[in-house]
Formats: sequence, C-alpha cells, structure tokens
Amino acid sequence: VDNATHAVIGAITGIAFVIQFYDRISNCLGWLLILLCFLTSSFIDLDHFIQARSWNLEDATHLLRRPFLHCSTIPMVLFSIFVWTSCLNYFKTSLWIGVLFCAFFTHHTRDAIRRGYWLC
Repeated sequence: VDNATHAVIGAITGIAFVIQFYDRISNCLGWLLILLCFLTSSFIDLDHFIQARSWNLEDATHLLRRPFLHCSTIPMVLFSIFVWTSCLNYFKTSLWIGVLFCAFFTHHTRDAIRRGYWLC
C-alpha cells in the first residue's frame, strides 16, 4: 500500500509537471514522462531490498539505516541539474531531469513526514 501510494502521487505529480508543456511536446512524450515519474516514485523503494540483501519484506522494512536512494541530497542535485539544463535551453533533457526530480522529491517528502529528510 505504501509503495502504491508513492507511485500514484508520482503519477499525479508527473501529470502536473507535464501539463505545463502540453503545447510543446507530443502526447507520446507526455505519457512517457508521466510513466517515468510513476515508475521512479515506486522503484526508489527497491533500495530497501538491496540494503537488506534479501527479498524478504520483513528484512527490507527493518533496516538499521536508510538505504542509499533515500538520501535527500539526490533531489537537490536533480533540481540543480534541471535548472542548469533549463537555463542552457536543453528542453527535452530538462523535461526528463524534471520528471526524475518530481519523482524523488515527492517520494522523499512523503517519507520525511515520518522520518525527516536525510542529507548525506
């Protein structure tokens, strides 16, 4: 349920991001960006299993420390790259980076409600 919520929030955020550019991108690209945001928001939690070195859900949810993709420096770096590529007019690149930022930011913010942000 928790991971599905991350995915749904990621999709909604992806829609909100993509809709700003609906007149400048194709429908296909728009749906791809939304799908990327949806999947990335969900797949971030795979690092729990990597950290646990097990596919057991119990092991993955009882880690001693946070897994690597939960480092809140990642969305900060993605945002910086997004701004940089936007300023340099790399439009399509900035769209892909922007969607990744949205996925990481929403995931981290939702997790931060319970655990706070983790800067590493």
